[in-house]
Amino acid sequence: MARIEALPDDGRGGQAARPALELLADADAALAALEQVVLTPEALALKRVDWEDLVHESMTLYVGQGAEDLRKAFAAEGAGPDLAAVLDAFDADPAVRWRIADRFPKSEEAQAATGRTAREFARPVVRRALNQLVTVELTARGAARWQLSWSDSASLHYPADGFEDRLGQALEAAVADLPDTEPLRKLVLAP
Repeated sequence: MARIEALPDDGRGGQAARPALELLADADAALAALEQVVLTPEALALKRVDWEDLVHESMTLYVGQGAEDLRKAFAAEGAGPDLAAVLDAFDADPAVRWRIADRFPKSEEAQAATGRTAREFARPVVRRALNQLVTVELTARGAARWQLSWSDSASLHYPADGFEDRLGQALEAAVADLPDTEPLRKLVLAP
């Protein structure tokens, strides 16, 4: 840096700024050499990924781990561990949706509710659970990808324009009083 600062002014100071790494002849080699000096052996043993992949892989892992509680609740009611098995269980016994919702924490008001009111409290719980399983399914197949944002939270990008709207409608159909799992199957599970 001292050598750079000692250079005479060449008049380029008013030009648009560029990344400082452009000053290096081989930035990748310089950074790799720096890593060997400053990182611990544990850090050096980690898989090297770019920021985009780091966000995608970590969010995929995070959502997958979060789905474990859902899988346990579904399994306790006889529904399998994946989305297809859960939808099969919904088709076989629509009431399983409400029993699954009972396995998650509830507000006092939701605990006291019965009948249709209880289902209205349970519906968004089941919808969120299904949506999480959909996310796990789509990311596992590479059909959806978590996107890095430097200003907001990471966001999930779906396979096509309009997919998110169709997914919302399919989830609503699956948790309706008269459930229809076919739209969700076609949208997410079809090849």
